[in-house]
Amino acid sequence: MILNLRCRSVEITIRRMVLISRAMRILIIAIGTLALGACGQQSSPVAPTNPTSSSAATTTSAVAVAAPGDPNHFDPPPIQGFESSKWHDLNYKNPKYVFGRALVGKDPTGENLKRVAESQGILYLGKDLVAFSDGTVFDCIFDFEGPKARWLFQVSH
Repeated sequence: MILNLRCRSVEITIRRMVLISRAMRILIIAIGTLALGACGQQSSPVAPTNPTSSSAATTTSAVAVAAPGDPNHFDPPPIQGFESSKWHDLNYKNPKYVFGRALVGKDPTGENLKRVAESQGILYLGKDLVAFSDGTVFDCIFDFEGPKARWLFQVSH
């Protein structure tokens, strides 16, 4: 039995390669459910699978994609609106994530937003709005020009 759990930037895999009782499977699923609950609403369980039976030992591991220290790991914490595992993995080249990473270290101002957007071929719409090539408009600054201004990434309505 393999149980995969994904929680933000951490993937937990619990493998049990020997025949296990129904009670043990329920216990493993219960532990996994508690772990997911602790991770928040962005968590998603993956259905358990039963590979061909083998008498291998039990292995439990927690693996993050592009972990700290990996040359493809982007260290700064993600801007609100970005998924942590994709944010930290420099191999993930989606234009949204490339754009968001380029904002890090810059003050959340319209001028900085315009500069970064134009450098990446993204249409700057004024104030805190940009439009990607697919036409989706994003609001990029929380409390624009206010005392609590910070980067944000959400679809504008």
